[in-house]
Amino acid sequence: MKNLLTNIFLLIAGTALAVAQTVAPAPYSLNFTSLHDMPVKLMWPATVTDGKDLYAINGFGGNVTADFMDRIYKYDTQADSWSIVSKNTTSKAMTSAVYLPETKSAYVFGGMMDGFNNCKVFQGTEKIDLITGKVTATKALFNPMATIATACASWEGKIYVFGGTETMGATKPWFYSFDPQTAEFTKLPDMMEGVETTGTIVNGVLYTFGGMDRYNGTASIAINAYDIKTGTWSAAGDLPEAVSSNCIATYGNLVFVIGNNDDETFLGYYDTVSKKFNRLQSNMKGRRGAGAVVIGKKLYVYGGKSGWIQEVGGGLQSIQCADLSQFDGLNKKISGTN
Repeated sequence: MKNLLTNIFLLIAGTALAVAQTVAPAPYSLNFTSLHDMPVKLMWPATVTDGKDLYAINGFGGNVTADFMDRIYKYDTQADSWSIVSKNTTSKAMTSAVYLPETKSAYVFGGMMDGFNNCKVFQGTEKIDLITGKVTATKALFNPMATIATACASWEGKIYVFGGTETMGATKPWFYSFDPQTAEFTKLPDMMEGVETTGTIVNGVLYTFGGMDRYNGTASIAINAYDIKTGTWSAAGDLPEAVSSNCIATYGNLVFVIGNNDDETFLGYYDTVSKKFNRLQSNMKGRRGAGAVVIGKKLYVYGGKSGWIQEVGGGLQSIQCADLSQFDGLNKKISGTN
């Protein structure tokens, strides 16, 4: 009997081991490859993609943050080359944009138009045709989300705009939806904290990641979630450290968080299914205030600022990419992301 039990135990253990060996271990590192540099140093751009190429909208250009960009740069992922799509946007930085495939256009909200002392905020909203480069003001008569470092994400044809800092005022928990068809804003329940944050929508849930309260100079560690269907906010976890000046990119049900004001090499991903955040090691060039996007199976990270050289200089022309194929096993439970 003892030998029989031992054999059964070994059989079960061996089966369990075999099953475990068929499941890919969680990846803990990313290897980045450097691509063709941008034509300018660029900090705090807004980033969108049409699913094929990367578009960098506005930002601080040159060597000083007083150089507010009016340009839209396109990075051709196949040719590894940069070009200018438009020079006709309002000059600004720390703005936010989202791409709607049904209109083949990007919509731009908020941003800083003047120096840090005056903090003049862009009050309008812009629609940018990414094919022709044509820039038009939307018909919105009132933009309640005119803030610095606001954030936005899209879901089912609507745009959700949240957070940011008022002109010479406090950082706000404001949250609105914007309907591109009617150009109307609708107020939604305030965020759980007032921060200049980043966020994306996965399966009808908006997730926000950390952020900075510019008014009191503190950063957030929180991951919060807003369920669009129920109209409610809830806590969705914590980052391993307080994070601000970061960018994010979505790959299936995973949201990659890149860079940090106090930790420029910060990199990790949040799994919206398991509700867990995993820190990653990488050879990514340290940066904050950068742009990031996922196209196909590649994560692109570009621009930003590196090094403590006050708020002038330090801008980056670098763009790097990393293959995300190793994460495919974590995306089997996902469908309908945006």
